[in-house]
Amino acid sequence: MAGISRLHGRISIVTGAASGIGYYVAKRFAEEGSKVMLVDCNETLLESAHAELNGKFEGQVHYYCGDVSKKTCAEDVVCKTKSLFGSKSTVLVNSAGITREKRILDTTEEELKVVMDVNFSGVFYFCQAFCNELLRKDEKMGSINASIVNISSMAGKAGMFHHSNYAASKAAVIGFTKTSCIEFGKLGIRTNAVLPGFITTPMTDVMTPAYLDAAIKATPLRRLGHPEEIANVCLFLASDESSYVNGACIEVSGGMGA
Repeated sequence: MAGISRLHGRISIVTGAASGIGYYVAKRFAEEGSKVMLVDCNETLLESAHAELNGKFEGQVHYYCGDVSKKTCAEDVVCKTKSLFGSKSTVLVNSAGITREKRILDTTEEELKVVMDVNFSGVFYFCQAFCNELLRKDEKMGSINASIVNISSMAGKAGMFHHSNYAASKAAVIGFTKTSCIEFGKLGIRTNAVLPGFITTPMTDVMTPAYLDAAIKATPLRRLGHPEEIANVCLFLASDESSYVNGACIEVSGGMGA
């Protein structure tokens, strides 16, 4: 496989692409020949990410600044991606995510809502808009070759202390992925999820040393993961190398939860 661009001719949408896992997914996809639409709500970081990637992959990368929790954002991104690149996107990676560290008893209605809106509703809306566009011309059953990769979390499987809102939203992503694979699989649209453990991202940067130390001790490999390691799994799921993988929830956690 050496020298072969695994995503040549593909058009990908990556949310949460301004930093962390989303950025490295976008970078890895561009390296493998995909055109990429970067989506994020942080305009400053997004413009910086675009400038860096466009410098290396000129003409392959565009960006859209918006709130992924809004249905109109998802619909607009899908439409503009097609307009800018001249064809429909066939890869979607839902990587945008936030958390609010609070005990269950102290979590406000608004704190719960904002996390669920970004982490779950955003995934739902982007999948809906992405698939609606693919099906717009009434493609025949199985004639589409597309891939959706939803970034969930080990927290969605095992829970996470003081992050009930985050864990619940990521569990919802797992359930949605399982349902989406059933509804869209017959059309040729595969849906899978990646469940990262503790990865070095802006989200872990704000965690206390004691919390991170406990996370490392709970990981058999005894280290935090790197976002590039998540990006490599996403690349596999986006490419034809995983053509018979559908409805999988792949743990990339260094053995945490084994």
